Amino acid sequence: DLYIANQKEIDSLPESDRVDRLGELNVIQGVNTVSKLPVVHEAWKDGRELYVHGWMLQLHTGLLKDLDISVSGPKQVDSLYKLNAAADH
Repeated sequence: DLYIANQKEIDSLPESDRVDRLGELNVIQGVNTVSKLPVVHEAWKDGRELYVHGWMLQLHTGLLKDLDISVSGPKQVDSLYKLNAAADH
């Protein structure tokens, strides 16, 4: 569960920021998950240009927030996985 894995960080935030941060973590996890899908790797293998971006709609402003996470090839999937694994420890 995403909240349990990040509970210390989320609980340390002001209550008004907790939902946004949990949403951001969910988008980051989604980018990681989508980037590992076989259909995505097949597209890259076939030379097709495909990017997976992490953006979040901020409901209180109506604006998109770029979470500065983007994957455009299989080498980035490996580095993204290593970064997330390092953050877990």
